[in-house]
Amino acid sequence: MLSMEPPEDICRSKTICDDTFEVSINCTPTRCFVDLHLDSGREGLSQTYSDCKKTWLLFPPTQENLINFARTAGYQDRLLRCGDKLQGGIVLETSSKDVLDIPAGTLHAVFTTAGGFLGGINYSTSEGLGVMSRIIAAQLPFYNSAPIQINEDLE
Repeated sequence: MLSMEPPEDICRSKTICDDTFEVSINCTPTRCFVDLHLDSGREGLSQTYSDCKKTWLLFPPTQENLINFARTAGYQDRLLRCGDKLQGGIVLETSSKDVLDIPAGTLHAVFTTAGGFLGGINYSTSEGLGVMSRIIAAQLPFYNSAPIQINEDLE
């Protein structure tokens, strides 16, 4: 069984709300793309293994970014539909030497530039509760038109 926990410096600086941490492993081939999404207001740690490399587009969970993202619920190609409206984004590349700590509510899309495995955990912190409430508030106006997709965003 794989085990992964937030590093001690994260545990000291935040109030972790989870007792256990489920590890997820994604296997992605070269040139794979995961469209813009968020991890429901939970924080995340991600690390690639072996020769796997990924390029990440990350956008902060500002009210404007969350609303622009919510407007794309029910559609494919969410990055294409709202990427030009998102603000404050950064692009970075990770390899097996890096562990990426993704803050709660961060919108992100991922390109695999060298195929392989990505392991990660998501966890809740009390500090992330404000972001979780902003995510829900941003998505509520669009719930009637895309309830299944909104529920998927909030899972």
